[in-house]
Amino acid sequence: LHFDGVRYTVREWVVMPNHVHVVVTPLGDNELSDILHSWKSFTSKKINKLLERTGSFWQAESFDHIVRSPESLERIEAYILANPEHLAEGTFTLSSTLQTRRDASSTWEPTVEQIALVEREQLETALKAFHDPNLRDAILAAKRSLEQVIDEQTPDQLLRAGFDAEALEKAKSMLTSFRRFIEDNKDEIEALQVLYSVPYRAGLKFRHVKELAAKLNQPPFFVDPNHPESLTRLWQAFELVEAASRRLPIGDEARNQKAASRRLPTGDGDGDEARNQKAAGRRLPTGDGDGDETRNQKAASRRLPTGDGDGDETRSQKAAGRRLPTGGGDGGGDETRNQKAAGRRLYLVDVIALVRHAIDPNTPLAPIGITVEERYRQWMAEKQAAGVSFTADQRKWLDAIKDHIASSLNIEQDDLEDVPFNTIGGLGRAYELFGDNLAAILDELNMRLAA
Repeated sequence: LHFDGVRYTVREWVVMPNHVHVVVTPLGDNELSDILHSWKSFTSKKINKLLERTGSFWQAESFDHIVRSPESLERIEAYILANPEHLAEGTFTLSSTLQTRRDASSTWEPTVEQIALVEREQLETALKAFHDPNLRDAILAAKRSLEQVIDEQTPDQLLRAGFDAEALEKAKSMLTSFRRFIEDNKDEIEALQVLYSVPYRAGLKFRHVKELAAKLNQPPFFVDPNHPESLTRLWQAFELVEAASRRLPIGDEARNQKAASRRLPTGDGDGDEARNQKAAGRRLPTGDGDGDETRNQKAASRRLPTGDGDGDETRSQKAAGRRLPTGGGDGGGDETRNQKAAGRRLYLVDVIALVRHAIDPNTPLAPIGITVEERYRQWMAEKQAAGVSFTADQRKWLDAIKDHIASSLNIEQDDLEDVPFNTIGGLGRAYELFGDNLAAILDELNMRLAA
């Protein structure tokens, strides 16, 4: 293929009498749909000319399947290579490994010497470019420019910690550019079309996410579809700007405000101020009886969390010690979600959470995985209240389906043949557990968890 290695990379393929199988990886900004259109257009013209015919040659539709794991790739390529094995005698095929004519007289195979000769010729062709000394020098210079010397012995020294006004302005500028990008492309990028649709229509899939991320692989966002962690830059910009807009103190400013809040007011008489002043002189808690302020100061002197029982502040301090999010139970408050997000790695689908929040600031900024987890627990609670129960095996499968939706936004029955589902029985086991309800359950979870 002429553009193999330029617009795409082709792995195993086979041309059968009435269809074609191929494993292809698009390169750069080249879309699979454009690649297929190019193949169909070129080959149909050539074939029609040879056959002295006109009109359509290929069917309009094609079936594509995303390869999500090395195991899935191995299974698909093995299937492609095995396709010609069941053809009738005399049937002609082409494949990536060998051109064959399946009849009794076609027994030719290349010899070891012939294979070695072809390998040597291809190797010489591939290495010919490196005979140029200028190219070799350029490669070595590029390597040297990227080398870093890392000192692993000397401890780092903190020079300054505090609020950075310049960083805030850069973050604001990035978010302005992000919102402008969304507005300018809401009719062009399919993911944005879905998110802007009124009424909202479900149906976001992982290919929509990859398309959106690829479009964001530009200054100042630099979102790389192959490196989900590249979303961190944009995510932190939102957090920084919104923290500043709420006038939340940072670093030294926070400590100064806490110190100021502990200063007790002076005053005469027996009012609240007087009691506070007397309490300060006695170094005892103020208040009558066991009021809130008394308990808070007692708690401070004991270095224990304040509050009654397991109040919010108690939970916050316990959570801080465990590095877990605060909040009661499994609530979905903004603070809880933000703290969960702080300790959670981002996935590529989280670009959807950023877009939703940019379109509607009232939508909490939380990783898709956290949102899916909250909705999944609510769905399970609703099923339990309705008298629907699941076995341990069914729960194991439902948990795995939930995790897949959290990382891909959507699940289909074909996905149940890939990792991790193929390690627990695949599609066949899913039918054993859920029967005819399987399709309905997948549709319901797609709608409830990711829509």
